[in-house]
Amino acid sequence: MNTKNIKMFFFDNDQTLFDHNYGGIRPSTIEGLKLLKKNGYKLALNTSRSYEELYNIPKVALELMDCLILLNGAYIVKDGKASVTYLNKDIVAKAIKYLDENNVTYRYCTDDGGGYINKDNDYRELFYKLYNMRPPVKKYEGENIIHLLTYPSVEQKKYIFNIFANEENVDLGRACETAPTSCNKGLAMLRVGKEYGYKQEELCAFGDSENDRQMLECAGLGIAMGNYHGTINEVADYITDDISNEGLYKALKHFEFI
Repeated sequence: MNTKNIKMFFFDNDQTLFDHNYGGIRPSTIEGLKLLKKNGYKLALNTSRSYEELYNIPKVALELMDCLILLNGAYIVKDGKASVTYLNKDIVAKAIKYLDENNVTYRYCTDDGGGYINKDNDYRELFYKLYNMRPPVKKYEGENIIHLLTYPSVEQKKYIFNIFANEENVDLGRACETAPTSCNKGLAMLRVGKEYGYKQEELCAFGDSENDRQMLECAGLGIAMGNYHGTINEVADYITDDISNEGLYKALKHFEFI
């Protein structure tokens, strides 16, 4: 692996850049991002958050990003313009009907960059704990949806994955993410990298969870945080230290990117 060829970096946010135990992005991480920019690299945020859910990310970090890949690639902001991909509307209607009938909490995102939750409950408060914002409470009214986050039981999860069998599903444990076909962090990274004129081997990705798996697998250099969970260690080229112990900064130093 020739890490000297790397031209662009893609970062998951939660527990990769943003340390929830610390309550923000650590100074060493910000410093690492600044040094990458100074050294001429392109940077992209690659997250499952919606645009509104970026609320608690420091402005300095967002301003360092050349591109924002949101909702696992269903919403990409580049050069001030948003590119949107939609879930199949007929399948969404069937899924929402099932979720409502079975009293399942869900957050859905529309093409205005925002998200809505169907109930005011503990899951809405979880958004505040994680993102310092609460999605507006609103029942689905037939809008075009680009991303769906559900909180089902084990049996309900199986049904949801079956309904969305042809879409991109990620099991996050207590929650499930569903994005449109061909919208995942890996494919989004390759698409954006190509738009900037970079080859697959010129891309580096950092992540910590299962929805980062394809991103790490597709990158020329895939780096898992020491606090990773799931099995992404199987596809990572390198495992750095924990986020709480300056893992991202240490990896950048290890490979002499900064």
